[in-house]
Amino acid sequence: MKTIKLILIALLIAVTSSGLSQIDPEVKELNKPFESQSVSTIIKPKLDSVVHDWTNGLRDDTALYFSSGTNRAGFKDSIRPIYFIHGLGGNETSWNRTYNAHVREFRYAPYKLDYYGNQSSFSNATFEAYTEMGVKLSSYKLGYPSGFDTVSRPYAIAHSLGGLIARDMDMKHDSSNLYDPLIRAGERHFYGLVTFGSPHAGAEIVGNQQELAHLGGDLAGKILAVSLDTVIDKLITGLPWVAQTFIGTGALSTAPSKIGNYFADSLAAKILTQFTKDQTDPIGKQFTPTSTYLTDTLNQYINPKLAKALFWGQEEDPILWRMAYYLVNGPNTFSTFGANEDSKLANAMEKMRIDAKAWSYVYKGHADWHLSRAKRFYAFWRGIGKSNSDMARYGVTKLISRDFMALHQELNKVNLKYKAIIGAVNDSNLYLIDTVSYRCIKKQTVTFHNNGNLTTTVPRVSTFNSTGNCPNDTSWTQTYTSTIYTQYDVTYELEVTTKKTLIETPSDATVLASSAKAFPGCIDDYKNFMGPVPLPGGGMSRGKVNHLQMRNCIETDDALRKIYNGDDVTMPEFFRLHKW
Repeated sequence: MKTIKLILIALLIAVTSSGLSQIDPEVKELNKPFESQSVSTIIKPKLDSVVHDWTNGLRDDTALYFSSGTNRAGFKDSIRPIYFIHGLGGNETSWNRTYNAHVREFRYAPYKLDYYGNQSSFSNATFEAYTEMGVKLSSYKLGYPSGFDTVSRPYAIAHSLGGLIARDMDMKHDSSNLYDPLIRAGERHFYGLVTFGSPHAGAEIVGNQQELAHLGGDLAGKILAVSLDTVIDKLITGLPWVAQTFIGTGALSTAPSKIGNYFADSLAAKILTQFTKDQTDPIGKQFTPTSTYLTDTLNQYINPKLAKALFWGQEEDPILWRMAYYLVNGPNTFSTFGANEDSKLANAMEKMRIDAKAWSYVYKGHADWHLSRAKRFYAFWRGIGKSNSDMARYGVTKLISRDFMALHQELNKVNLKYKAIIGAVNDSNLYLIDTVSYRCIKKQTVTFHNNGNLTTTVPRVSTFNSTGNCPNDTSWTQTYTSTIYTQYDVTYELEVTTKKTLIETPSDATVLASSAKAFPGCIDDYKNFMGPVPLPGGGMSRGKVNHLQMRNCIETDDALRKIYNGDDVTMPEFFRLHKW
């Protein structure tokens, strides 16, 4: 029961708040004062396809601001402020494990932002993040009065929605009068941005809250149903046989599913209300793939003076349970860069799937046995005017068998359903069918007649490979002797071997890779995949990172080091930090 409760909570939380966790914006350095530009003078590309990278060739000029000549000469001791921004549903603790993980190696002052209480819209969230940045920057200036200069400008590292909030703030800095007069161009707080799993082209999941609710409710109901089924089965088994005969079969055959579904639906509704009340309206509507604010406003703006880079991850199957594992055990419950194992819940759910089928067959066997007994002793029970206890047991065991099989079938398809909800698959066009090979099956029937009487018929089957065509569809031959007549009938059947491949867009179990890589103005060189990295003890990491895990796994360590080293190969040089 404890396991079932854990799994149920995992799914329900996954279903309601897996949407988008947190952001990672990063800031670039300039050697000259920032020049404000009106929106009309900024390049406005049309983001017509996240697959087509229309940003190629657009290098932001801040890549030149860390060149030799100025190379921070005289500022070797400067400590740069870096903001860490959380995502939807997160808060300032979201980066707890990693925001200051490298302060003993690199010179920087890490600051965590918190706009948790203002996540209802971009307008509220952006202004709250802007205000937080101002407070942190003032604190930084007090702590390092001589450290803030044109070559020590702050940048932001943002996860998930946080990346969009930072981009929204950047746009409003350049067009204060048009979008938000409170975010002024002359009070810019960051100059570069690095995003982790941010849905730059939108996220399907935030627009599919109802589908998520149904997914959670359906599976929760089936888990609770079999749980209650077995409880009632044990209860009835423990009753004296006389009591069983008076209980009857009607109530027993329907109660478990009704009770299970009632509690599942009720509990799911309450949790959904609690977790989504501040996340679905209106900010959720503002960054779906079809959101006009995202497509027609935010993604039509590029600031070529903002240093840009991004990281994206890809999770492996089953993505739902790997993601849900970190909803039950948050990434910060692990040691620094230690959220690397996400297979425990996936293994538990696979065991449940297999066990559900096995128990379905076990209870079906029980049901068949009780039914046979009920039929055998039917006359006896009817004679004494009592209901048949075996019929009561038959009704319950048959129901339990059915519910276990329903759970097995639901677990078979729940991961695919979740992929459809996040947009990774199209449920109307799931598979690509490829022809692998052809084979001809030759079916020959030999019929013998002796003096006009049928004696025997011998079927013969043989096969051979083909390129797609078989010989004649049908043919037959006859042979005669003085007394024996033999007829050979031949038919050919073409057998086609096909391979079915799921048509799927890679994702981090929440945001599609194509969306995470669609940061307007970010060149391909600075779009980094969080793939396998060397492990301290040798070998390579799994290199499969989900949306929550990417804040505190071994790949996060590698990503942050790339940012701080700013090698201008995988990362703009603007982000480079000096070491102690």
